[in-house]
Amino acid sequence: MIDPYNFAIAQKMTWVKLLLDNDYKSLWKSIELINMDDLYGDILWHSYAPERALKHLQSSQLADSLRTWYYYRESAVKLLFDVSFSDLGACQSLWYNKNIRSKSKQYFFYKEWWDSGILFVNDLINPPLPDFKLFEELVLDFDISRRGRQK
Repeated sequence: MIDPYNFAIAQKMTWVKLLLDNDYKSLWKSIELINMDDLYGDILWHSYAPERALKHLQSSQLADSLRTWYYYRESAVKLLFDVSFSDLGACQSLWYNKNIRSKSKQYFFYKEWWDSGILFVNDLINPPLPDFKLFEELVLDFDISRRGRQK
């Protein structure tokens, strides 16, 4: 007998595969991704978006696809590396990362920083030194405006 839960996950993973395939073109994919592009671009594929962000998407199918992607990514990393995805470190997304918080925000996203190319924890690391860059180095390296510095 087929397990309905596993069947549903497999079906949703098929959608995820098609959504992430740049060579696959279709009307439904365009409709799904236009909603996400307007709000978040492709950040939701790199990060782990909180439920409130997924609820802002106008498509429940896209939100389900993202949840399925997070489930698959977590399971695959656990199987391959025997650690959870959130413990991988430098390749983690800075944005909507449950391990990176401020005093007032559980999750955060600074669009200007994203647009400047600050995407992953690795972008904060100072290459010759085993330490993080100073805020001033980030401002200079990524050309962050005054408005973006006040976060």
